[in-house]
Amino acid sequence: MAHQDKTHIWDMVEIGNTAPLYVFEVTAEKIADYCRTARYENLVYTNQPAARETGLPGIIAPPAMALVYAPVRLEELLEARGLLPSPGRAAQLGIPSANVALQFYGVLVEPGDVITSVTSVQDKSQGQKDKSVTLQVIARNQRNELVAQCQYTYCWKEV
Repeated sequence: MAHQDKTHIWDMVEIGNTAPLYVFEVTAEKIADYCRTARYENLVYTNQPAARETGLPGIIAPPAMALVYAPVRLEELLEARGLLPSPGRAAQLGIPSANVALQFYGVLVEPGDVITSVTSVQDKSQGQKDKSVTLQVIARNQRNELVAQCQYTYCWKEV
């Protein structure tokens, strides 16, 4: 892949750019599927009586499930700006792996919750030998309570 492609996304995005809203309905089945995939065995995530025994109102979504109900949506952000004409193209643009930071606000995510999240460009910086873009995902439930905030920082090293 050409060097130019590796910085292409950095050149395209601006602080404040946002992707369309993402809406995710949480169900007991989706929580159970996530737990199976992630190999979580804690019964508070999949068993109502076990969850209630610990003082919870019922089963809850594991905190890391935020990556599912509030995913980073870089490709959709680029498409919304008219910068990515064909789906799946973002993977071809040399996007490096990201550093991820999750922050939670004490609001339990339970079956029946509808989580709405938005991805936006929070920061963009350039040093002498690197460039980075930080995307922020803010997730709120149907009561407009802040559930989680995720930050993804993509870094490109200049050669």
